[in-house]
Amino acid sequence: MRARVNTPVPQMLQEGIAAAKAGQREKARLLLTRAAEEAPENITAWLWLSGVMESPQEQARCLQQVLAFDPEHSAAKRGLAALQPRITDDLLMRGIAAAEIGRKAQARALLLQVTERDEENVLAWLWLSRVVESLEDQQVCLENVLALDPTHSEARDGLAALQKQREPEPVTSSVELIEAELPPPPEELAWQAAWKRYDNGYACPTCAAPTAPDDKRCSVCGSSLWLKSQQREKPSTLYWMLWAMQAINVLSALAAPLLWVLQVSQKLGLQDYTLLLPLYFGGKSALPAEAIPVVLEQAPRWQFWINWIPAVLALGLLIGISVRWAPVYYFLLVNAILSVLLVVVAGFLMEGPLKWVSTGCGFIMAVVILVLTLNLQSDFIKKQKRLLLQVDRGVTEGMSFFSHGMRYMEERRWALAALHLRRAAALTPGKPAPQLELARACLRLDDLTLAAQALKNLRHMSPQLPGLAELEAELKEAQNRHTLQETPPETGR
Repeated sequence: MRARVNTPVPQMLQEGIAAAKAGQREKARLLLTRAAEEAPENITAWLWLSGVMESPQEQARCLQQVLAFDPEHSAAKRGLAALQPRITDDLLMRGIAAAEIGRKAQARALLLQVTERDEENVLAWLWLSRVVESLEDQQVCLENVLALDPTHSEARDGLAALQKQREPEPVTSSVELIEAELPPPPEELAWQAAWKRYDNGYACPTCAAPTAPDDKRCSVCGSSLWLKSQQREKPSTLYWMLWAMQAINVLSALAAPLLWVLQVSQKLGLQDYTLLLPLYFGGKSALPAEAIPVVLEQAPRWQFWINWIPAVLALGLLIGISVRWAPVYYFLLVNAILSVLLVVVAGFLMEGPLKWVSTGCGFIMAVVILVLTLNLQSDFIKKQKRLLLQVDRGVTEGMSFFSHGMRYMEERRWALAALHLRRAAALTPGKPAPQLELARACLRLDDLTLAAQALKNLRHMSPQLPGLAELEAELKEAQNRHTLQETPPETGR
């Protein structure tokens, strides 16, 4: 028997990280698990292991190990916080899947866990109302849905139907009790396994490849994993005051060239200053030909255009304020700081009995402007937000999930689109559009198993649906391509 070669922990860790980045989850999980077992205090091993585990619960346990050795680890804290809704989401989708295939006892157990973790989860209460054992429990669930979403049409219709009929409380049948203990059928296991790659919240929202929490770009598809957004979504009142003041400055600056032309006309003794405007703008002037050289000699065109410089600068600053451009804030901040310093310097250089009074008043005004400028920071400075592979919070209706999924399709974030379209398809079983777009998203992700299932559902639902034949042909072509790639070339003799 050969002796087992002990691979050093650093080498296992390096190979495991490389496998994770390459999308080889099983290999990465094996290597990183061995590294974590042999060096339990290795934070890097636990952190990367959390990214390749199968379920959010397992990922959370890995991150808890990180925090056990380093309670202040920021990436682990953020990851664990991000996993909590994913754990809830995983329980919810498992509960929905169990309800869809008639395993009511299992669905009840899972959905009750969801409501315990998140009492405001409308989708959980709605599906729980379909699998509870009594009409009274069903009424409670639907009332909870309406309490959270008073406009929910399905819950309102369900309560109205309950008022018309009161049936005896059904007793859980022996078939249901047996179903609750049986392992899931093969088709459910295949369905769950196909969606496992989307369970990692830090996976790429575009291609679902595993990434580290601090990665800036996906190493597989190259897409950005972070978004910049305004710290303050809606501009503050102080911001609008600044905008109004700058708009007034623009109007004042635009009036400066006209005032200059008016002064020139008065100096030359012209009654109508508008006669000069075509001359300075390069057009045909109504002035006598012999008068034009005299006018341009006393007031050349370059003086006219110099008067436009403040207007152009003021307009540029107004545009920067309107788009909430960060350099504009820094410009205003530097200007406010310089104003404070200039007031102080002027106070020392000024002479007279009232210099300290005037300096004090000017200093107070400058400090007030500086404080107000500092309060504008949230209106201009953007924050970076990590894009997570999870459904948008607050979405409960099937068509809302569909619209969010279509938006992500337009943004070419295929993995996020697939998650939302999956929900839409589950909540709108009679509508083919979510299944069609789900199949299209899965094909973009090269996830042929899920694409085939979605197209199979569409074939049963609407065989003549436009676009179905094209997607089936695309799937067949992708399957043939994969078969050719997996088949080793024949070696010539």
